[in-house]
Amino acid sequence: MSSLPERPNLGHLRKQAKELLRQYRANDPAALAAFRQYLPAAKDKSAAALNSVPLGLRDAQSCIARQYGFPSWPELKHYVEGLRLGDVETSTATEAEKMARGRYDRAQRAYEQARPRTAVPFESNNFDKYVGYYQLAHSPGKFTHIFRDGDRFFEQLNTEKRLGVQPVEFFPESETKFFTTRVAAQISFVTDAQGQVTGLIFHQNGFESPATRVDQSVADAYETALDQRLKDNVPGPGTEAFLRRYIVGCENEEPNYEDMSRALAAAVRRIVPTVLAARHERVGAFKALAFKGVDRRGWDVYEATFALGQVEYRIAPLTAAGKAISIGVRELP
Repeated sequence: MSSLPERPNLGHLRKQAKELLRQYRANDPAALAAFRQYLPAAKDKSAAALNSVPLGLRDAQSCIARQYGFPSWPELKHYVEGLRLGDVETSTATEAEKMARGRYDRAQRAYEQARPRTAVPFESNNFDKYVGYYQLAHSPGKFTHIFRDGDRFFEQLNTEKRLGVQPVEFFPESETKFFTTRVAAQISFVTDAQGQVTGLIFHQNGFESPATRVDQSVADAYETALDQRLKDNVPGPGTEAFLRRYIVGCENEEPNYEDMSRALAAAVRRIVPTVLAARHERVGAFKALAFKGVDRRGWDVYEATFALGQVEYRIAPLTAAGKAISIGVRELP
């Protein structure tokens, strides 16, 4: 992995990506090796196989970003842009500057989370104090189970278990922090003044997501209620009302941000003038909304009818405060 210069220049990095792509197209061995090492889609491919892959500028940019230890080109871009901002946490900073600073901070965290890690010696029995169930603060319907099997340590989200995803193995990098090799992610455990484990923090994709330790009965009760809701095929409280406000708000380019978590609101703001505006052009005016069922994760599935087409919406259970935390959308054929 290479190190960024002290004062990286985004224009220079773009030129690096273009030059890497040019060398790849010229069958340069060093360029082919770089793609094989840093681009997941090209990993372990032979020169002949790699030559047959239509790699483009985005792939070259991704390769450059990973060479410098960032999980993606946007994260590298946000990091470099943020270096120019300095401290924007002032009353005179514009909203755009504050948003850019937020992207920079996230890119910094993503850079740290993506760095190579090495397992350290750890007494397996010491992991027992972490074993149990934790409820994610940003998503009340998500619980993770921390457990060990001999001298191996695992984590499994209830939503992933329902989808048949295998538990994720973690390795110790300290007495309180563990990493996985499946993705660039870590878990750190939180203790109180008495040394009792009270929660954990997921570190992934530049985010830090806290979870509170709960008794297994809390997680079991949620799963039992979800099984009953799946059997009865009824929506969760508030999801239909939220979606109606959301759809109408998007039509008017004024989504109901006050009904969303901060993370979801930020994500929607980024796509209002592009993705949402283009979708509105394609499907036309909103006509009706119908509940279709509950998926295996516990998300409610709705089908919206528009003048020119239909759109499926999947929405996670709302928080206790009635906030939406995640929405999935796809246009139906």
